[in-house]
Amino acid sequence: MAKCSACVEGTKKAWSRTARRIRWTSLVCILRFFVTARRLTHMSDIRHAALHILIPLFPLSAFHAHGKTILPAIYNNMQSDPPVTIYRILTGLWSAIAGPSPGIARRTALALLDENALEKLLDLVEREDVDPTSDKTVGDLTMAFLESTTTVPRQGICFPDEGWYPRKSGDGDENDEDLGGSGRRRDENKMRKGLHNRILSNVVRKLGAKVVDGQGRVGDWVIKVLQACPEIVAGYWPHSALSLEPRLNARWLATISYVGRIISLPPPALSTFHEPIPRGSDLTESLPRPSPPSVNVMIESIFPSPMGKVHLTKGLQSNDHLVQHVTALALARGLQKLETVQATLRQIETEVEAQPGTSENASPSIWTKRRLELELECRRRVPEVFVIIAFAQKSATLARVPADSDDEPDPKLVAKSALLTEVALRLFGLYHKTLPTISREAKFDVGKLLVSASSAKAERREKREAREGSVISDSGSVGSVGTIGTVGMGGGFGQSRGDVDGFEAISQVHVLSLLSQVQDWQWTNKACKLKHLFNIPVPGY
Repeated sequence: MAKCSACVEGTKKAWSRTARRIRWTSLVCILRFFVTARRLTHMSDIRHAALHILIPLFPLSAFHAHGKTILPAIYNNMQSDPPVTIYRILTGLWSAIAGPSPGIARRTALALLDENALEKLLDLVEREDVDPTSDKTVGDLTMAFLESTTTVPRQGICFPDEGWYPRKSGDGDENDEDLGGSGRRRDENKMRKGLHNRILSNVVRKLGAKVVDGQGRVGDWVIKVLQACPEIVAGYWPHSALSLEPRLNARWLATISYVGRIISLPPPALSTFHEPIPRGSDLTESLPRPSPPSVNVMIESIFPSPMGKVHLTKGLQSNDHLVQHVTALALARGLQKLETVQATLRQIETEVEAQPGTSENASPSIWTKRRLELELECRRRVPEVFVIIAFAQKSATLARVPADSDDEPDPKLVAKSALLTEVALRLFGLYHKTLPTISREAKFDVGKLLVSASSAKAERREKREAREGSVISDSGSVGSVGTIGTVGMGGGFGQSRGDVDGFEAISQVHVLSLLSQVQDWQWTNKACKLKHLFNIPVPGY
């Protein structure tokens, strides 16, 4: 018994000496870290000493197990950190994420970057103070880090998705168990299961109107995220909190421009419309998917729900020309996106019809039906074609002066008229190309766009030359040469032949392109008193 007691006492003394040595060693280490932090940041506080200890631990899995407890304290106080500290934190994070192999890098990124981390980093993108180490602003450093970890598929927390198709159950390594609860909660859980990039989706939804505030860096980041992850576009708009009620102010202009940039993003890659194949395989070996994407998903990338028919119509009918022009550009972006998507769907239709066993007399494929359903849904979200015609008429007559007047029109109004007329004709052509049914219902003869007279300016010049006794114009051509203009839109937008440039020349190209697409227009329609027609070889255009 005595020997046992002696052993116990000896063990206690040994542990006591060891504990004292650990305490002294820890104290010396902490003092050394204070000195190092003071030398690096000129700030001797607990936070910078702790960061000096924790940053090298970022790549370790043992640290990841406690990351949810430690990391929030690091991110929450970055707004008050000096630039050199932010630079050290971002450098440490990037080294931990980019260094390992892809599988380990994915787990590391998920452990280090969560929704709270991204929200705190986004608060730094507007900071303009310069880091002396890199000679870059805090905003530039933060944007470079965010773009590298959130906007490049297979890098950081940005994972490849399936375009407009939902994520299949069981994909990835995240928990797919049913969380139970109420029906609403189960629906929300089901929606989250359909995404490959849940973290990014949740972050962009919470930004609200911040996307158009400040220098627009947050909006630029969101656009890059949406381009890298097309799957989250449809779910973004209900939570965007963006107001597109037409009004002439800076916020509305910034908002409609931001929405237009998202609309102009290219559709998902063609490979996403085919059955998944191993990476690196030939795409021609993959068959089209048995069903096309949902109309509700595709339409939100073309004509988002915040930019509805009411807002577009009100914008085109506005009394302010800038509001009209910006609204028309947003509508044109949507129609051009629709044209691109329709071309993709037609290509898949062709591939389906070319498959063995497909009969020529077979009923239309599901891809064809889905394309027609998409066109029908777009019709519900765009203004009526009569609104476009009225907009074109008003634009073409903006700089009009009385017929019996020799006064020249206001150059500013002439420029506005040419600008608005060009975009109006562009819309008219896109309507005929992408929404042929709505254009045919309007029963507007596009042959009226081919006029038999020159512009109002040329007509006034002819009258002046007639009074002076001249039959030859100043340019040396006969005064009755025809041109292209807007016959039923107020007297034409063109000038005499050889004297057309700028937006008027582009307008003529729009008219020629439109006439080449329509087969039943009446070339004999005239809108002026002159009898000579301009000979345009439309069929060969």
